[in-house]
Amino acid sequence: MDPDQQRQPQSNHVKDCLLVCVKYLVVLLLLPFAVVLLFFVGPLIYYRGTVFNSDALAQKYRKEGVRLQGQVIARWKKNGGEKSGPTFHVRVVYRVGQDRYVKNDMVVNQGLYSKQKLDLIRLPHYRKSAILFARVEGVDPDFPPSKLPNLFFAFFWMFLWNFIPIHIILTSIEACDFCTNLIGPVFCGMIALELLVGYWVAKLERDIDLKSTLYSAKRVARSNDDTGAADDATPKYVSYGSFFDEGKHSFFSVISNIVLDLTTVVAWIGFAIYFLIFGGGYMLMDSLVMARWREKILQKILQRYESESTQVVGSVVCRQGQTLIVQYEVDAHVYKKRLIVPSHMVRTGCLHHRHESETVPDDPDILYLTDNPASATLKCQIDNPQHEKERFRKKICGGIFVMIIQLGFATLFIGIPILIQQENFDQTSGNPFGTQLFMLLPGILLACHIIFGCICAYIHYEFFFKRELLWGAKRVFPRAIENDEVLLDEEQELDVAVSLGQGWDELNITHSTTDDSVESRSLFTTL
Repeated sequence: MDPDQQRQPQSNHVKDCLLVCVKYLVVLLLLPFAVVLLFFVGPLIYYRGTVFNSDALAQKYRKEGVRLQGQVIARWKKNGGEKSGPTFHVRVVYRVGQDRYVKNDMVVNQGLYSKQKLDLIRLPHYRKSAILFARVEGVDPDFPPSKLPNLFFAFFWMFLWNFIPIHIILTSIEACDFCTNLIGPVFCGMIALELLVGYWVAKLERDIDLKSTLYSAKRVARSNDDTGAADDATPKYVSYGSFFDEGKHSFFSVISNIVLDLTTVVAWIGFAIYFLIFGGGYMLMDSLVMARWREKILQKILQRYESESTQVVGSVVCRQGQTLIVQYEVDAHVYKKRLIVPSHMVRTGCLHHRHESETVPDDPDILYLTDNPASATLKCQIDNPQHEKERFRKKICGGIFVMIIQLGFATLFIGIPILIQQENFDQTSGNPFGTQLFMLLPGILLACHIIFGCICAYIHYEFFFKRELLWGAKRVFPRAIENDEVLLDEEQELDVAVSLGQGWDELNITHSTTDDSVESRSLFTTL
């Protein structure tokens, strides 16, 4: 045999061995990151949504921020996969006084991707801290967003990825009685360890995000006086707690928050199970019986609004989807209330309807009962009470449809085992008890739907709808006064966008700088 032919299989074998070694090496290197990802994602998401959230930073932007516009000078897309779709990125240049700054990688949504100018906001004395105004547009400290999605995902992730290894160990080895008794303590110990490590990782991650937010832009053009160099200096480390004078979290407060949040998740899971079983009955009873109660109380309130109400002009603080945060003043006190944007149904076909929301201006008319300032509501909603009646009538059809599906599945799930058991119990006597029970089962389930639907609908009416309607506003102390932020002398000029046809000759040259973190090169070179 030719020696070259002998060496070829040997070389192929060596290549295969090298590929296998490289694969195992990559797996060993990525294994720690995979462990961190699987076991510590849940605690990180939990702490970032509760204890170490960034609400204080968003509120600071909202309260003290300086509005400005930025010019988009470059845009690109990154492939995020078939399910998530692409992510949209832009490069924005903006001006503070005579200095110009560039945000090299700003993630935007698809609606903002095609715009030439973007609304930005920055903190005073932090010239590099410009972010999209849309990020803080719906932020209000008195009505924070719900944290339930983060809680559900965090606890589900923690319990799932701690249960999987324990289940694998139990099924792969013969566990003795002593090892079986250790399952509970080991499971709780793993979760406690993850929560402990996740606490410090989440705190460090929030500090890193704060530094990235405050100093993420780069200066590309500087004025001759160079008065803003001190504000542009990037520190090595920024602590979120010291930046906002945030107190330390005690061990008891963290544990109590975890217990309360876990109780909240369990309660919502119980409500989800209830709705899965009796949701149709609740929707039907809420549309038939409770809608009548609501109509009566709304008529009484409407009569009182007409005779004992006071009309003021409010201001929309922020818009959160289909809800508004409206602020209004009563006797030197300022109130805020979350109000749902009124909507009405428009028929588009025989069985098809479309919801159209009312157009609410930034200064809507507000009505409230004179002896109860917290009962404010939109005047346009009081003027059109028939819209809510239409909404409840539409809800009846959905309740009947859901209830029929739930009754069918429950009858089959409970009734078929009864018939099978009855057939196995006595095949010769032909006892019709199982058949009779199967025939009565839909009526029994229907009665349960009506009873439990009425109970839940009453609870929703008495403790949620009525309470929110009459006492849903929050009084703000002290009286809110808009104080204009006094800026430095070099920041007295308006923050405006850099025009595409103006100042490019100045930008297309190399500028000297004292900030080492700013690259001294042409703006066109960075594109």
